Amino acid sequence: MSALAVLLRATAGFLAFSLYAVLATFEPLVRLVLLLLALGGLVTCGIYAFLLRDAHFPLWMMLTFSISMCVLSGLYSALLRRLAPG
Repeated sequence: MSALAVLLRATAGFLAFSLYAVLATFEPLVRLVLLLLALGGLVTCGIYAFLLRDAHFPLWMMLTFSISMCVLSGLYSALLRRLAPG
């Protein structure tokens, strides 16, 4: 291997580890916020769709938002696993 290839590989490893350190630090907060937003959306859907029977409430948009927050939480976890050293 050339010296440039070794330098590029070492730099990529350092950047991946640095990004992992930052993401792992904020992981509990990010996961809590994403899952609370998902739960809040589902509770709001339940209240407006079943208790208040509001016809103008955007039920499917709120359900899509809640599912999207769960998917984002899963993607965040997958990214952390991908960047984890070792």
